[in-house]
Amino acid sequence: CDETMVVVCKPACMPVHATGQYRKNTVLGILEAEAPHLMPLMPVHRLDNQVSGLLIFARNKATATKLGKQIESRQISKVYLARVTGIFPSEESVVDCPLSYDHRKGIAVTATDSTFKGRVAKTVFQRMRVSKDQSYSIVICRPITGRSHQIRIHLRETGHPIQNDPLYGGTNSMNRIAFRLEEAMALQLDDVDKLMAGEELHADRGKKRKTCIHREAMCMHCPYMLPRGYPVKLEPIWLHAHKYSGEGWSFQSPTPAWVEQD
Repeated sequence: CDETMVVVCKPACMPVHATGQYRKNTVLGILEAEAPHLMPLMPVHRLDNQVSGLLIFARNKATATKLGKQIESRQISKVYLARVTGIFPSEESVVDCPLSYDHRKGIAVTATDSTFKGRVAKTVFQRMRVSKDQSYSIVICRPITGRSHQIRIHLRETGHPIQNDPLYGGTNSMNRIAFRLEEAMALQLDDVDKLMAGEELHADRGKKRKTCIHREAMCMHCPYMLPRGYPVKLEPIWLHAHKYSGEGWSFQSPTPAWVEQD
């Protein structure tokens, strides 16, 4: 950091601002607790909650305005790394596909998926390497514009979505989707006792299907909730903001483990 900006490497699934159940365990909350002398800080760009990597903060309004205008005029170079399904083409790929964002569903949509015209969105992709078993590729992503979920949906358009991104076609999601709260709260106390004793509980969920629930450790904060991983929006995806460069400055974050993993 210096007198104008602070740059951090954000872990995946840590929100930037206080939101929902997150009050202090956010990027800004932790920085305020650990380095109060840096406050106030103003985020210069967005980073999806599930994405890890570089996050730039301005330390004053003048710097925030300056960097914001540079991003808007595409004077700042951005490099992301992604792990995608299959063998990505060796030649450079460019996706120039207008996007809209459905706030109700929380997903980006292409012009062909939506009745909206969408905003200009362009991303350049270059393959870095292919895994030994050829099940995935590591891809360098250079977003020219900065739309919500742009890289994720543009990779889907290439036919090679991020491998563990269930919102945009990933098939290797680590997500185990927790029970919906209303279903979990419907369990009776004797059902919970059976689960803790290692028994299986068969419960009708309508006429057409049944659900078999296996014993798992109980959540200490909510005795009626059986933890089964996290909702989709809380699972990290294999997308990382690796490098940002502007006039007279450049920042690069460490390479995540899933890039080198094989």
